[in-house]
Amino acid sequence: MIARVVKDASYTAPADAPLVRPAEDPDIFAIVAVVNENARLGHLLPRSPENIRSSLPNWLVAEVGGRVVGIGSLVAMNPALVEVRSLAVLPEYRAYGIGALIVRELVEQARARGIPVIVDGAHAFAHFPFTRDELGCDYYATSLHKWLFAPYDCAALIYREPWLAKAVH
Repeated sequence: MIARVVKDASYTAPADAPLVRPAEDPDIFAIVAVVNENARLGHLLPRSPENIRSSLPNWLVAEVGGRVVGIGSLVAMNPALVEVRSLAVLPEYRAYGIGALIVRELVEQARARGIPVIVDGAHAFAHFPFTRDELGCDYYATSLHKWLFAPYDCAALIYREPWLAKAVH
């Protein structure tokens, strides 16, 4: 059972616990459906099945009751840096912590390769209760002007201490 992060009587938690796993060929059209639903809402850029297929080893899916309800990918920026990208959860499954589960698994994949992780959380900050430590990432960047009405171009970078020392030296 998933505990809803934000208590709201209009939502009922899904009955099954989410399973986060590597994406497989049969998941391609489900990934495209999640991407395109979020593209329709203005959260992601649309992707084709061919695009997903070409990068399938980079993708994770979260499924509930056999349905793909969340996605995320880990993209190598260079040999020493990866980015969590295309993180999305279907609207009816948001606020159950599924996105955070996906991020944690992607961070673990990067850590296994000894690579620090940046999460660009421009749209998540101030919308969901979480900490950088809960996500496990090394850097969390966000735009404060988008949702907190700070002056334009205000941002925050939240970092894990050991990685900052390496980045500065």
